[in-house]
Formats: sequence, C-alpha cells, structure tokens
Amino acid sequence: MINIFETELEKGSGVPYILIKKGIIKASPEIDSILLNNILNCNSYDPQCEGPRAEYLYSIIENYQNREAIYKEVLDFFETMTDTDWGEQQTFSFVCILVEKNNIDKKIIYEKIRWYIENGKDDLYTMYYFAEKEGVKVSEFVASELGKLLEKNPDFNLACYDGFFNSFHNKNEILSFLQKSEDKYIKLYLENITDTQTYKPSKRKTADEIIENFFKKNKWYYPIHSWIKKADDEEIKKLTEYVFQSENKKFKYRFISWFDEVRIPVSYEILRSEYLKVKKLDYKIQILEAMLLFDKSEVKEFILDLDFDNSNVVELYIKALCIFYDKDENEILLEKIDSLDIYSCHDILEFLINNENLKKDLDLYKKVVYKIYHKNKCSLCRNLIFEKMIENKILDKTICEEAIYDCNEDISVTAKEIFKKEFV
Repeated sequence: MINIFETELEKGSGVPYILIKKGIIKASPEIDSILLNNILNCNSYDPQCEGPRAEYLYSIIENYQNREAIYKEVLDFFETMTDTDWGEQQTFSFVCILVEKNNIDKKIIYEKIRWYIENGKDDLYTMYYFAEKEGVKVSEFVASELGKLLEKNPDFNLACYDGFFNSFHNKNEILSFLQKSEDKYIKLYLENITDTQTYKPSKRKTADEIIENFFKKNKWYYPIHSWIKKADDEEIKKLTEYVFQSENKKFKYRFISWFDEVRIPVSYEILRSEYLKVKKLDYKIQILEAMLLFDKSEVKEFILDLDFDNSNVVELYIKALCIFYDKDENEILLEKIDSLDIYSCHDILEFLINNENLKKDLDLYKKVVYKIYHKNKCSLCRNLIFEKMIENKILDKTICEEAIYDCNEDISVTAKEIFKKEFV
C-alpha cells in the first residue's frame, strides 16, 4: 500500500488524500520521508507545464497525524535553499500556504526574496504564488530591492527580471502603483526598465523559406512538424518533391518522421522501398509510422519483425492494432498497453483516447482508457482522459470520488460537480 501511496502522490491523483483521510495510510518515518520528498521536489511529469502542487500537497498533509514535524522540516529547508528550480518554486509556494494558514510571520518570505535578488538569482518564478497573493506589496518590495542593486551596479541588466512583473495579471495596475512611489530605489528601478514588448508570434514560413533555411542551411529550430499539420497540399507537395530529390538521406528520414498524423504525398510503394533499404531501427520506425496512414495491413507484419524491447516499436504496434482493428487481438492490445512506460504512455495517449475503432467496442475502449488513466503521470493528460470518460459515459464512482482531490484543478472541480449530481 505504501508503494501505491508514493506512486499516486507523484502522479498527483486523489488517491493519497483518501488513503490518509480514511486512515489506511498512517503516520510513520517512511511516509514522512515520502511526503517531504514530494514537497521539496516537484516530481510531476512536466513541472513547467503542470506547475507546482503546493495546495494539493498541503490538503493531504493537513489530514496527516505527523504534519507539524513535516512543516518544521519544510521551514528549515526553506531558510537554506539556494536555487530557483521547480522544486524550490513548489517549496516556496508550500511555505506561503503555511504562512497564510498557520500564523507564521511572512517576514521569512520577504527575507528569502531579498536573498535571491542579492545573490543574483534572476529567475524569480519561484515566488509567483506569493506574488499573486500579495500583489502590489511584493511588487513594491522587489522593485525597491532591484533599485538597490542598480545603485551598487549601474550597469546591471534588468532584462532577466522582466518576467517577474510580466507574470502578473494586473501588471498595468501594479506599474501605475509603482510610478506613484516616492521610494528612491523604486524610482531608480523604473528609470532603468525597458518597455514591455508585446509578444509577436514568428511569421509562418513558406515552403520555399523552409527549403532555403532548413534544408539548404541546415537550421532546424522552426517547428516544421507543426507547420506540416496546417500546410496545404501544394506546400507539402513542394517540400516533399525537394526532399525526395535530395541525396541527403538524413534529411529524407527526418522529413518522413514528421508524417505521423498527416499522410505524406508519395506512394506507398516508395515508402515501402525506403523501409526495405534502411537498416537503422529508428529510421525503420519513422517510415512505418508514415506507412500506417496508407491503410495497408502489411505494415503490421513489418512491425512484428522488429525488436519489441524498444518502446517505440511497442507504441507503433499498438497503433497498428488500433488502425487494423481485430476483436480477436483485444487481449494482445491490452497486454501491450500494460507494458508501456510513463513516457510511452504519454506519447500515445491522445491517439488511444481519440481512436474511433476502439470507441466502436465500448467495453474495450473503457479498459484501454482506464489503463491509460492509471498509468499516466501527467495531470494535464489525465484531464484529457477524464473528459473522455465523461464524454463516453464510462466514468465510474471510484474514479470520480478520488478525482475530487486531484492536483489538477479542472479535474477536481468537474469531479465534484459530477459526484454530487450522479453518485450521491
């Protein structure tokens, strides 16, 4: 049960809350350690996209018998932490909740902000949670501290701090407030900040520009994969003709790999010929991915000849089983899904939950969706799955109840509404 608790805590599901609330998981040094680790380290799949989980963790620990000891360890760590990484952002947010709910002097937070600035920790996203709560007060403090920094070093580049003020929803109101200040350091700060530039998305490239810049000059920073999904037939055709006339095999195989959702405008026979020529497994997988869109069952036979120790091969085979659906292979499909690791599970998730062949067999679809839901570690993806459960009327009471306490606010809010309406 402890392993389940730890796994679900890293996923951010509502299971840990229920296990502690119902007394199934009791206080122990091992549980203390697990909880502390998840506060001090952001163990989510993608912290940058998912954000910190301070409120989620606090709601769990609030019901934990040994919570005061954990709070003390968090505060001790907070005073000595020195980096502005995702773990420290979460710790910072957790301490803000402790200050708010446990009558702890918020001076410790302001002292930490001052320390960050004085020691050149320019990425202030660590304190965004606190900044949103405090609003103009913390803005005034940060601007003054940055002004002091400028007084000591007039050539200091403030550009790296722009993101802090730009993160506020009411940044214009905050700027107006700062402009009324008589504090000499705030005035010095305002004199040195650059005008906030409105973000302008990069101009969409033409097929000719991609050929010139990315194939001829070998510059690959532009998201061509996304470009292809929105390109018209003529653009894709021009690009494809250029690439297939090129003698650079590396370009060709890289190009083919972008056609996993859009059908590449060459014949199946050409792709088949390319597949039979290459020896490198990665290239074989890329070509087979493109071949799947041609609805040729032979592709599945090619996949069966590959090494299934490779997770990409397993993903490819699962796609083939769905595209060339055969009810007699349902158990094979479920077995292959069971074998996915968290990364493969993340990669193939949208393909599975949106596959129309699976939806025709609702019992199978429910099994697939539930397996992906429990295996997945990303809370954003878990929300997509949760929405599909609702849409296809396969959400059960157990999942709905634990989802009420999920770290993902969208899941939590929706689950509360549905549970009250359908399961109470």
